[in-house]
Amino acid sequence: MRFAAKEGSVIKNGVFLAVFLLAAAALSWMLFLPRVVSSSIEAATGYRTEIETMACNPLGFDFRAENVAIRSEGDEPWLKLAKLEATASSPFMARNREFDTLHIDAEVIRFELDERRLFNLAKLISGLQSQVDQQIGIIEVQAVTLEVNRLEIVDFSGPVPKRQTVRMDFKKGPYPVHSIMDIFQPLLEEAAKHGFRPL
Repeated sequence: MRFAAKEGSVIKNGVFLAVFLLAAAALSWMLFLPRVVSSSIEAATGYRTEIETMACNPLGFDFRAENVAIRSEGDEPWLKLAKLEATASSPFMARNREFDTLHIDAEVIRFELDERRLFNLAKLISGLQSQVDQQIGIIEVQAVTLEVNRLEIVDFSGPVPKRQTVRMDFKKGPYPVHSIMDIFQPLLEEAAKHGFRPL
């Protein structure tokens, strides 16, 4: 009887230890993941990237990132997201970049053309494709919801730089997309009304 009780105690302790180690590993992963991802983006594109928190449920699949900022060197963020949330039916679908929903809540998105007429968003995607994954620009999402508090456009390609805020409190969705650039197409259409046509 004592042996059975002792064996049961060992099993309970083992289960507790396993759960504790899994929880510690998950916590460590969530703490280091933002640094790993931001460093990878910066190395691939040259844009300084900051991500405050990231969380992922690999069983779901649910993904969430908060307070994401991408900026040029020494400049204010041209992409500042309060929240980015994505859901997929399975981890397999997520690995194939097939998502059910994507919600983006942005504080500011600024489209820029530099002196050589290089578009900052296209440069970001191109850098990730060349350094991380050739297929990274391809994504399938059934329902995207995009909310942007402030949309700005900046054009350094002319003799006199132009900067203007073209839209406040922009909301669009849900709509399907087939690439990362498609996600921002409603904003590009809005910017085109003000003469900004980078593509």
